[in-house]
Amino acid sequence: MPYIKNIRSFQKLPSVERGNKWVSVMRGDYFFNPAVPYIRKDNEPGTTFSSGYHTHDYYELIFVFKGSYRQFVNGTCYEHEQGQVCLLMPETLHREELQKREDRILFTGISKAFFKNELCSRINKQFLEVLHPKKNNQFSHQFFTFSIEENKKIQSLLFHIMEEDKSKEAGHHMVISGYLIRLMKELCSTEWNCFDQSRKETEDRLIKEILLYMEEHLATVTKNELGEYFHFHPDYLGRFLLRKTGNTYSENLNNMRMERAVRLLYAGESVNSVIQKLGFSNKGHFNKMFKKFYGMLPGEYKNQKLI
Repeated sequence: MPYIKNIRSFQKLPSVERGNKWVSVMRGDYFFNPAVPYIRKDNEPGTTFSSGYHTHDYYELIFVFKGSYRQFVNGTCYEHEQGQVCLLMPETLHREELQKREDRILFTGISKAFFKNELCSRINKQFLEVLHPKKNNQFSHQFFTFSIEENKKIQSLLFHIMEEDKSKEAGHHMVISGYLIRLMKELCSTEWNCFDQSRKETEDRLIKEILLYMEEHLATVTKNELGEYFHFHPDYLGRFLLRKTGNTYSENLNNMRMERAVRLLYAGESVNSVIQKLGFSNKGHFNKMFKKFYGMLPGEYKNQKLI
């Protein structure tokens, strides 16, 4: 699959601030983002590509040609295997991981306007009713999955789309538009599954992911960095943490650092080592905060545990 194999990086789309979020936007009716994992410099196994959380204002079709694709939607992990297709809804907060060097994935962005004007009138009504439910529905759809491994027609359409996009001959835009219409019509006629979450489920899973990220980056995390990773405005992220945990961003971070400090001291780490590992700027600041939490200096706590 030269079309997929020869391009090793994701196209970066511009983002705009909408309300409390940064949203990636696209121009035109569609775009294609062929991607393969990059080779780690240390040549070690493990995640070979991992994006931060992001949202976008378009539909995204994700085709797994080879290997697998791991998708995190609002803090929940889903695995998509070879021969599967995922249709991700606009405004869905997600990130992705590619695990193996042989993974081959095609990301296809489709604008809302193209979807509404060209696709909605041509796909079956049952799928359309699920895709765009009544406004009073308490659940929001995150994505749909389809299996195309045995569907020769869909595979043929994908091949022609990739060939047209690669060659970019005169009129290729109109040709690809026609293929996309046929492709979506065929996909919606196959067996599909819908994955949705209530707002409460979404928020509960998301807060766990945010707190986990903070736990894993205690020495370096900042509110701005956290907001950038989860595509939220830092001020909104602070309000979200306060509403879901009862504590501000700083209070959550300090609680985590002090709990980790106690565990490290108990395990035999020196005070200076703990200060370095938890990202404190100086010993005086660390001592002051530790005494505020535990009523004694870290050295006193360490000596007490050794008795």
